[in-house]
Amino acid sequence: MDSVHHIWCPLFFQEFQDLPDGAETTLTNQHGADNWKILPGVPLYDTIVIVTGESVRRDYMSVYGYPVPTTPWLNTAPGLFIDGYTSAAASTVPSLSRTLIYDYEQNPDSGNNVVALAAKAGYST
Repeated sequence: MDSVHHIWCPLFFQEFQDLPDGAETTLTNQHGADNWKILPGVPLYDTIVIVTGESVRRDYMSVYGYPVPTTPWLNTAPGLFIDGYTSAAASTVPSLSRTLIYDYEQNPDSGNNVVALAAKAGYST
């Protein structure tokens, strides 16, 4: 399995390097513009950090009560910790895609994602 990682990553990186100029913009915008409506007002926070625990189990995180200090920074960080979230899919890519993209009545629009929302609200993304 380790050898696959070492072969795949350089190949993927080389393919990315070989993209023509401007291709990253095309890839980023391929799903169209968002249609978020931002209400006027002052943001509650200067900075928003989203931490995803990809491939981690909450029962091994001290922030959720595990007796070994496995998450010392999270243990002291102020914020909202979701307890009881169930993954939206069985593997990482579809799970994060479904979590970070607004999906109304099983009709996801990848232009309406959390990064686009933050950018439209005035945050640097």
